[in-house]
Amino acid sequence: MSLITPTYLIDWRKKQVYTFLKKNKKPFIATDSLRTDSDELFFRVLLLAPESKRTCIIDTTHQQSITVAGMPCYQALYKSSDQVRWHQFIYTKKPLPIVSLLNAYLNTTFSFTVVSFDAESTSAFTDNAIICISRIQLLSFDTEPLDPKLFQLPKGVPVLKSVPHLGMY
Repeated sequence: MSLITPTYLIDWRKKQVYTFLKKNKKPFIATDSLRTDSDELFFRVLLLAPESKRTCIIDTTHQQSITVAGMPCYQALYKSSDQVRWHQFIYTKKPLPIVSLLNAYLNTTFSFTVVSFDAESTSAFTDNAIICISRIQLLSFDTEPLDPKLFQLPKGVPVLKSVPHLGMY
């Protein structure tokens, strides 16, 4: 068994996802709206967060000090309206030169940077029983500017619109 992880580029201004794929050993680029691209976990959540009907309660009353990625942080709890129970998240009050996409999972107005987030997956077949808790955590970050060429689509590669995901792999 093997896992295929596509390479993709997100244009935040245009809200588009460009996925690089090969068909018959020839390169192609599939483009789709970030709004409808179900593979993208973080930017899509950030895009949809302002219009989400989901509510989130954040409990910092019993927070605990913890160090993550060498930074002083606080471990606290949250409960979302689409989840069964309370879960852990970790945030820092230290100003960081990054935007944490994990903030979108809690509340876009939470004023501190979320560096770790536990999310539950439930089963639709067993009365929403929790089947998995996933931890997504920032381990390090780099503030060096990236080469702008990384964000350019290669010239001469055909661009296909709305390719079904099964057709990409």
